[in-house]
Amino acid sequence: MSFSVRTKNFGKLHDAEFRIEKFTVFAGPNNSGKSFVSKMLYSIFNGMRGNHAETYLLELFKDADVNSRFFSGHYFDELLDDELEKITKIIQGHPLINLKEIESASKELDCQIKKILKKLRLFQSSKKKSRPKSKLSISISRMIEIYTEIETKLQELDANAIISRGMESELRKNVINNFQVEQLSQLASKEKLPIEIDIESLGKFKFLNERIRWDESDAWIDPLMYSNLIYLESPVYWKLKSALEVSRHEMSRFSCLRRRQALGGVPQYFYDLVNAIKIDYAEDIAFPELHEKLTEEFIGGKMEVSKDGDISYRENGRSFSLAVTATGVANLGFLALLIERKVLDQNAFIFIDEPEAHLHPAWQVIMAETLFELSKKGVHVAIATNSVDIMKWLDVHVQKNQDDKNLIALNQFSSGASDNDNFEDKITAIKQELIKPFSDLYLDGL
Repeated sequence: MSFSVRTKNFGKLHDAEFRIEKFTVFAGPNNSGKSFVSKMLYSIFNGMRGNHAETYLLELFKDADVNSRFFSGHYFDELLDDELEKITKIIQGHPLINLKEIESASKELDCQIKKILKKLRLFQSSKKKSRPKSKLSISISRMIEIYTEIETKLQELDANAIISRGMESELRKNVINNFQVEQLSQLASKEKLPIEIDIESLGKFKFLNERIRWDESDAWIDPLMYSNLIYLESPVYWKLKSALEVSRHEMSRFSCLRRRQALGGVPQYFYDLVNAIKIDYAEDIAFPELHEKLTEEFIGGKMEVSKDGDISYRENGRSFSLAVTATGVANLGFLALLIERKVLDQNAFIFIDEPEAHLHPAWQVIMAETLFELSKKGVHVAIATNSVDIMKWLDVHVQKNQDDKNLIALNQFSSGASDNDNFEDKITAIKQELIKPFSDLYLDGL
């Protein structure tokens, strides 16, 4: 499946258009916007895969949950906790996959809110007589305000609006967490102008006033069609995995106390992949030949996942921590691990930022060959690269296999990028741009 993507006012890309095919290449020098596009596509697709009605309804009650903690240890605490638990059960007890289910859940929630408000007002009435200005009385008043506001919102929004709000929330959360920015406006080329991401046959996403609006089209691109979405980059994160998970846990506690989400500096897509790898699926692996080739022929070992989710490298009957495993081995090893853990199958979409990182040119070719073979087997592959070796391999491969040209989308990221769609001309221009620094050095040395 192929489609086009157009971006406006997005990072370094003031107005640019790209093509997505089975094997997509974002090529160009550093700081040209390659990673921005792949991160954004991952964030949008991942954000659209959630249960949006459940997301919105749970977030609607977040303030009530946070404020209810004031009552901890008070005899009113148990009663309030019980009522909040009923709300969670109503939301999570419905599939919320169609409008009828969402409407049914909304009605049940409305009834439950009315019960809670009644109890809060009775409790407030009793406290006003004895201690009208106590902290407890003020907190009860605040809870009544929160639940009244929730009640109003639920009555104003129909099922479609609830889905839309939930989708906006999921999209924003994915973009913020994957780019690790505090505000969406930090991703804009010009601060006061909206960011626009237009994905053919999926719709236009406009970032304005810290919200993401989706103007849908008659979409035939459905992110749910991808069995898994994967974003893979530097294995350095994996070497620090245990420390990062501990740090993230502490950050989440801090975030909860502050009622704001804290950014830890590590993108969400890393943790998404950590969680995916921990699950051991029962199915057979999709690409056994590729897995065997990577583990036995190339790196001579394989990655292993412990019951606790820790990852090590095993070679010749011995296990080594990732800290002492060559980063180049880890690069190819993680690709094999994704296949082995059934994260990578025929319907997956994998984004890889600089697949050539830490690899000898010979292994860069192995990586390129493996990724292209995956695309021929049904996986959508998108790479952001500045590797001349990978581009040269692709050029030679297409010269020998002309039919494979139809699987490839070449996207050049630079101010001098040409609108020429001819494959040979475009790949020549990309190679010339990437090799220019070396050529200049060579000429200077003559």
